[in-house]
Amino acid sequence: MSLSEWRLIPEMNIKRRGACAAVLDGNVIVMGGHNSDHGTTLKSCETYQRMPDFYKLLLIIQRLHRSDGESLLEHLAGLPWDIVVHVVRFVYLPTANPWHSTISDMPTARSFACSAVLDRQLIVIGGYNGRATLKSCEMYDADQKQWCSIPDMTIKRWGACAAIFDSKLIVMGGTSNHGSATLKSCEMYDPVKRHWHSFPSMTIKRSDACAAVLDGNLIVIGGHDTKTLKSCEMYDPVKKQWCSIPDMITERSGACAAVVNGKVHVMGGDDETDTNLKSCEMYDPVQEHWCSIPDMTTERWGACAAAVDDKVIVMGGVDHTGLGLKSCELYNPMGKKRSPASVCSKGSKGHGQKRDAKKRQRERE
Repeated sequence: MSLSEWRLIPEMNIKRRGACAAVLDGNVIVMGGHNSDHGTTLKSCETYQRMPDFYKLLLIIQRLHRSDGESLLEHLAGLPWDIVVHVVRFVYLPTANPWHSTISDMPTARSFACSAVLDRQLIVIGGYNGRATLKSCEMYDADQKQWCSIPDMTIKRWGACAAIFDSKLIVMGGTSNHGSATLKSCEMYDPVKRHWHSFPSMTIKRSDACAAVLDGNLIVIGGHDTKTLKSCEMYDPVKKQWCSIPDMITERSGACAAVVNGKVHVMGGDDETDTNLKSCEMYDPVQEHWCSIPDMTTERWGACAAAVDDKVIVMGGVDHTGLGLKSCELYNPMGKKRSPASVCSKGSKGHGQKRDAKKRQRERE
């Protein structure tokens, strides 16, 4: 298997769609979402704890010997490290599971919320609690190891996206008023003053978009309003306004994104025909274009993603049948050769049909 292909990693403990994810102290944390098995909105959290340092792992493997006295390491030589990890985990530690409940439940059940980490404080914003759209927010303090409330946003939002920009939390777009109003407005949370302020609105309305900070620039990618979008925009702090950047190759709503090696990777979502996707693409800010990267192992809409150890991890979501997922997969961009044929030209614009609202309805059922 190529290093630059997706591979499955251990599953979460429960199925989650519309969850949010963040990296805190080097570990991936997944929060909330909707569980299709029980039809409930979740307040629980799971933490994916990384394996020990590979040098420590090497010492462990060297101490493990086969009955014939040959070193296990000799039989694993040349295999990728993650394969070695799986051998050790599933052969010698068959009950081991890297997903743990190391963080207490959120005070509020939330799906399609957004999240970010600021100064080791994990902030979860808005979402949908199974009955109503939320403007409430809460924060997990890694030192105090507990959740607490922070001031509400100025308006209710679900399907918004968030990022840390200039040491402030920026929340962009989403849907308000029980799904009837897609937003282009943004707001900014100042953690020192503990207050929300207005922030320049995006050029168009976007819900179920994804956000990233790339080379110090805040960008928003895809989403939907009356159609599914492949357009993207970047905030210009000098002009204090948003400007267009190259479109993605494919229209995507409900996708997820992560930044690795100075490039933003966008995975899954659904397209203008309401088809859930397993395709992925990557934006290079130096070349200013998008290119295709390998497909995930399965289609995922409403998944969440995080970057850790220069790798991308995607978790949960919904597959092409509408089945909720607890599976997770990992992508290592190392060695990926980009195809010039997949590059989207700078000026191209996305065209889509009117958005089918059936997936939003699923969450309310």
